[in-house]
Amino acid sequence: MFKSKKALPAVLMSFVVFLACFSGILGEQAKASEAPTQHVQLNTLYVDLPYSSDKYDIQRSENAKEVEINVVEKESGNVVYTAGELKESKTIKPQDITTNGYETRTVYQDYKDGFVTARLYSVMSVYSSGSFGEISNVLETYWAPVSDGSWTLVDTHARTISTTGNFPTQKVQITGTAVVDTPQTESGGVSLGVFGYTVGTDGHMRKPISQGFLFSYGR
Repeated sequence: MFKSKKALPAVLMSFVVFLACFSGILGEQAKASEAPTQHVQLNTLYVDLPYSSDKYDIQRSENAKEVEINVVEKESGNVVYTAGELKESKTIKPQDITTNGYETRTVYQDYKDGFVTARLYSVMSVYSSGSFGEISNVLETYWAPVSDGSWTLVDTHARTISTTGNFPTQKVQITGTAVVDTPQTESGGVSLGVFGYTVGTDGHMRKPISQGFLFSYGR
């Protein structure tokens, strides 16, 4: 698992940043609820994508290790969102799963912004029997870096919750907030301040980020 470094000395500041990020997630979700939703299959699980089919293409790829989908804006050709599901089950303690029919499923979603690509993972226990299936428990939710570079994630928060408030469930919401910390001041010759970064007392540039969408078992 990716281990974040403690870079903001003030606990209050950390909490304020978390609230700002989480408010951003809620704002994006409010906008998303107004857009047409595409219910797209990964491997076992599905993801709800608030991107209309008239403006965005869904590109699905599959190999021996994972299924991945990319949402591509038709006008620009840019990938605006990526999500995937690993095919290999994650090894967990025997006591976590004690009944036949249970197995782990790992899904992820990417935050992409310039030189930063960070991945939000959720590891869940799912149960299936014939055509029936459900998400029985959440084992782990965490951030990890994908792109290389002189940056880290600090003040990371991640959670997976049932949309009904209880488990087992058919649908979960996976959300995460973090702060990108980098000693860089420019990217491609442009000041990072243009991209929403602010400078800290240590001279590092920082930017709060957030990610979060709905994932479900079955159609």
